[in-house]
Formats: sequence, C-alpha cells, structure tokens
Amino acid sequence: MPGKLPNGTVALINCDMSVSAYFYIQITITFLAALTGILNYRKRNKTLLPVVIVLIAVFLQAVIAFLMGKYLRNNLPVDHFITPVMLGGWGFFFSQALEDPRVKKFALWATVFLIACSIVNTLLTGFNVSPWIVMRAVTIFNFILGGLLLMQTLDLSSKENIFTNSFFLIALAVVWFNMISSLNFFLYDFMKVHKPARQIINQIHWYSNYIYYSILLLAMLFQKKLNKDV
Repeated sequence: MPGKLPNGTVALINCDMSVSAYFYIQITITFLAALTGILNYRKRNKTLLPVVIVLIAVFLQAVIAFLMGKYLRNNLPVDHFITPVMLGGWGFFFSQALEDPRVKKFALWATVFLIACSIVNTLLTGFNVSPWIVMRAVTIFNFILGGLLLMQTLDLSSKENIFTNSFFLIALAVVWFNMISSLNFFLYDFMKVHKPARQIINQIHWYSNYIYYSILLLAMLFQKKLNKDV
C-alpha cells in the first residue's frame, strides 16, 4: 500500500502497474523540470538556485524511491533523507525571495528548527516510520510562505504578465501542492480506516502532483525571461 512523501512521491510497499505508471510520469516531469532549471539557470539570479537544487533532489529521490519500492518493497527510509533537503531548499528560497525582513528572518529560523525536528524525529522513530507530524508542520510552513510570496508577486506592475514570472509560478505551485496534494498528510488516520476514501484521495494526490511539477517546469522555462530582466 502506498504512503506519501513530503514532496509528493508515493512510498511503495507493494508496487503495482498503476503506481509504477505514476512513478514513470512523475520521474519524466521532474527530470524535465530539473534539466530545464539547470540549463536556464544563471548566476545573476541566484535566488532560484535552491529551487533548481530541490528539483534535482526530487528527481533523484523519485528514481530511488521507485527502485526501492519495486525491489525492496519498502522505500519509506527515503522519506527521512529527502525531508531535510526539501526543508532547506524551500526555506532558503523563501528567505531570499520574500521582501519583508521579519518574514525573511522567520523563514530562515523556522527552517533550521524544522530540520532539527525532522532529524530528531528520525532518530526517535527509525527509518521505517513516516514522520507524519513533521510533514504536517512542513505543509503549514510552506503553505504560509508560498501564500505570502504569491501575494507579493500579485503586487507587481500591471504591465507585467505574472503568468510568465518564475516567482509567481513557483509560489502558485507551492500553494497548490500544500493545499491539494498534502491532504493525505492530514487525513492519514482517516484513510487507514476508510479504504474507498484512501483510493480517491490517492488519485487526487497523483494528478495534483502532475500539475505541481508541471507548474515548476514552466517556472524553470521562464527563467530565460527573468534572466533578461535582472
């Protein structure tokens, strides 16, 4: 039965064809997003570097998670390694992208605190127990910061098309994922008891992830436009 990782990947206990297809699609999208981010990245716009690193990490993690799920029938340990990486990447990105000095400071220190909590949780529970409490905290953290960045980008000049702005697209993707895909983190206990609901939420989660990573892919594509403006 699949569980969920904090970046949207399904953690497999039993790998069937439908879940395999999900992984193939996600690996393809994350590979394209990571590759596009690398090719379009320029040092003049270092703020996006953490996002590029996150996409590379997500692609590698998806591949490893798929192989472990298929051959070892358990890839939950991957969760404990990817969580601090994701926390550090997104936290560092928001601490640079957001303009309010108080919010920037909060983002930085909250990131350090959550990474420490993630590591302590792993030491206490072991690698075969998903850190659901940490996932829920991270979801709320990223949703708030993503929402703040989204509001910040909405204040851009009316002459600019925000749908081609990398920062707007990244904020939109983060808000989308933490609002839709992360429902399973909060409904985990409910889904353990109600199998039909679990199947429906899993389907929503999968398709929502395609949208999430596709938006991030667009954000990496529009780095070219952003580089010209820097």
